[in-house]
Amino acid sequence: MSGAKPRDVELVTALGFGGNVSHGLLSHPNGEDIIYPLGSTVVVKNVRTGKQWFLHGHTDKVTCLTVSADGRWLASGQSTHIGFKAPIILWDFAVAKQSPAEAGTKLGDFHTQKVQGVAFSPSGTYLASLGGADDNYLAIWNTTTGKQVTFATASTESALTVEFFHGRDDMLVTAGFHHLRRWSIDLDAEKLDAVNANLGSLRRVFKCVAISDDDKYAFCGSTTGDLLRI
Repeated sequence: MSGAKPRDVELVTALGFGGNVSHGLLSHPNGEDIIYPLGSTVVVKNVRTGKQWFLHGHTDKVTCLTVSADGRWLASGQSTHIGFKAPIILWDFAVAKQSPAEAGTKLGDFHTQKVQGVAFSPSGTYLASLGGADDNYLAIWNTTTGKQVTFATASTESALTVEFFHGRDDMLVTAGFHHLRRWSIDLDAEKLDAVNANLGSLRRVFKCVAISDDDKYAFCGSTTGDLLRI
């Protein structure tokens, strides 16, 4: 009707899964929920009942997701236009299932154009975020305060993935184009220190990294299809 005020349309259900976001299908530690991105929305689905929750807050495509080991926190990052900052949203998972509109907290705008990856420390106290190719910074955030602890350039070449050690909140790795770096976080001095893995003449583009349960090895998957233990 002419002159009628437009109404908001509520998303009721979502079908399909794109599968184009690395690590984009997560199983929550509760064993009942799966989490995945759908455009600018984060979808939470209970596999037992089929019920869905929708987390809105991003303004462009969600590019990365992670959930803390205890299941309390969910973090997501997005892409945006060239020259603009791409936000990270920290979600309180319990609140998200009761009142989705109140669950998210945007962390300070830092990464330019894209958030490439996010990872929680074992205790969930810290969140690491990795910027895309036009940013290439590694940043550490305190999940309690929502404040940035420190940051550093991830590498001279693009970093594509980030993972924490299983047993330490102050150790993590990044990997990407022709490199793997082990990082230590000096929380007192609020700085990051890196050690490069010696790859010799080996040149690979690492897309994913898994840390062994005892934190002794990093298993790296490359675009050439091979798997390296470092």
